[in-house]
Amino acid sequence: MKKLLVLILIIFVFACQKQEKTTGNMPVHTPDSYAGINVDAIILKPKVFTRQIIANGKVDAGARADLRFKKQDRISAIYVKNGDYVKAGTLLASLDNYMVKNQLEKAKLNLKKARWERKKMMIDFNIKDTTGTPAMDFINSKSGYYEALNNIANLQLQYDETLLKAPFSGIISNLTAKAGNFTTGNEPFCTLISKNNAEAVFYILDAELPLVKQGEKTEIIPFAFPGKKYKGVISEINPQVGENGMIRVKTAVFDKDDNLVYGMNVKVIINKKSKNTIVVPKSALVSRSGKEVVFTVSNGMAKWNYVKTTGENSEYYAIEKGLSIGDTVIISNNMNLSHDAKVKANIVTW
Repeated sequence: MKKLLVLILIIFVFACQKQEKTTGNMPVHTPDSYAGINVDAIILKPKVFTRQIIANGKVDAGARADLRFKKQDRISAIYVKNGDYVKAGTLLASLDNYMVKNQLEKAKLNLKKARWERKKMMIDFNIKDTTGTPAMDFINSKSGYYEALNNIANLQLQYDETLLKAPFSGIISNLTAKAGNFTTGNEPFCTLISKNNAEAVFYILDAELPLVKQGEKTEIIPFAFPGKKYKGVISEINPQVGENGMIRVKTAVFDKDDNLVYGMNVKVIINKKSKNTIVVPKSALVSRSGKEVVFTVSNGMAKWNYVKTTGENSEYYAIEKGLSIGDTVIISNNMNLSHDAKVKANIVTW
């Protein structure tokens, strides 16, 4: 009797397993499994599809310069610190210049004396200031006027070499020097970064080059501030493919603020719009045996369609082959569907 019960149980289990078809380890709904599987569906219509090219990059400055003194000497004073915004021409630091400054003042006194001697000689020779005449040239030389001017020019140049000024307006960075230390020829005194004309540098695949044009709009999103977006436009495309198969691209950054700093990691998004495209929500596409499949509804039954995608964004796939305008596409409960499964479609608007 026990053997008979075991035999009946084995036959029952085997019959149940035969009723259920599987794909991999997941059960598949078949026409016989249910009277109708509830699914949401949409009716395809031509839409504007925005394809996104997404790349990682870094913020670059429109102008950036490593600043150095023209001569090596002891730093006398530093007038700025890291993070300071300075205007073009601002004095940043100075070297010991007491001796050259004293010599410059003395040279200015000598020039004053030379001018008096020049004027005296002009009176003695009854000559008016007619610049360029041989007589005037003789007086300028004999009075020491030319020599005094030349001496001042040379000393002024030496004095200016002890001063470090900002060549353009920007932010001070990488300043580690201390007053009293000597300058070195290897390391810059500081780095000056312009706040104007900020750019983001990123790389695209060579296959994406036909899709990217100079002047196209971009979005720049800092990883440090994912909620912030900056508008931009592609300003430069390097016409050369690097060793890693990538192409260097720059985008100018608009509506920037103090949160966007040099060297910051950012995400760059290029939106490419195309009209009259067949698109489906990402939930509509499933994978079967490594191929892309979309289920449609026909006469209350799910139909298996192999498709070829041509692009995607955060919400949709663009379909190149496999679907037509007017098809009813299943967008939910499709992970375990099989061909010709009975469905009850709830058409939703999109």
